Amino acid sequence: MSVKIISSLDHKPCSLAYFSTIFTVLSSLPENLRYFKVSSSIGKKPHVAPYSGAIFAIVALSAKLKFFRPEPKNSTNFPTTPLSLNILTTVNTKSVAVVPSGNLFITSKVHTSEVGYDATLEAFERSLQKLKLSYIDLYLIHKPVEGFRQNTWKALEKLKKDGICRSIGVSNFSPRHLDEILEICEFIPAVNQIEMNPFLAQKTISEYCSSKNIHITGFCPLARTEKSKDPAIIDLANECGKTWAQVMIRWSLQKQITTIPKSVKPQRIRENSDVFDFELNEKQMRRLDDLDQGFRLRPDPMDLP
Repeated sequence: MSVKIISSLDHKPCSLAYFSTIFTVLSSLPENLRYFKVSSSIGKKPHVAPYSGAIFAIVALSAKLKFFRPEPKNSTNFPTTPLSLNILTTVNTKSVAVVPSGNLFITSKVHTSEVGYDATLEAFERSLQKLKLSYIDLYLIHKPVEGFRQNTWKALEKLKKDGICRSIGVSNFSPRHLDEILEICEFIPAVNQIEMNPFLAQKTISEYCSSKNIHITGFCPLARTEKSKDPAIIDLANECGKTWAQVMIRWSLQKQITTIPKSVKPQRIRENSDVFDFELNEKQMRRLDDLDQGFRLRPDPMDLP
């Protein structure tokens, strides 16, 4: 695997053993599955965003790390691999990280405080400057702020047409919000990032996005461990010889949802990647589907003005 040394921003240090875990996981994967993505900043302050999903990726595994300055990829095509590793890390300027050269997918969002046409363009430029990049792979509207949805989307379309943003999307948008975008858009949103897991299937939004060819990325795929002791999940995990988290990740994978579990623990990172050696059968998938109870940790997009 080709690697390069990258200096990082000035943040809390991480041990080299921690990085070693990441690359142990990477090295165990077939080469066509090795794919790194990095999230950048939100708004005026550096912020590690929970999402950095490639359009066709299925799983992103987060180590909650943040390092920047990749070499731009030559290709403008998105990868079609079934696994993406989402490495978002914080290290200080005395630390270095070894990462595959040219394999970073960078996503940023426009914060709710910076929506609107001109403000969005300015926010994007700040992100480019912080990242020291000439483009960003994916740029998202963080939230559907009333009165600013259409002009913010127009700003994203300009960024895409200018070639400094390869793909554009939204986050926390309901069908009603998306309808506003579709009324005026030249480019359909590539992604809608919403909270999703077996306990919150978001069927209305998911079915709408599917009908419009908008890809779903699900955050909080493990419900922040709130359902880790649910008897139905535990029974299925025992049945499959897997952990409760692996079962929930596998549910998303088989639903063709990009899912982004996060962990700062090396063992959990390895565990979350070990989801390709089993498959849930139809009966097991139905049992997981039946767990949908609207269990929500973040605001409901359907309730946003």
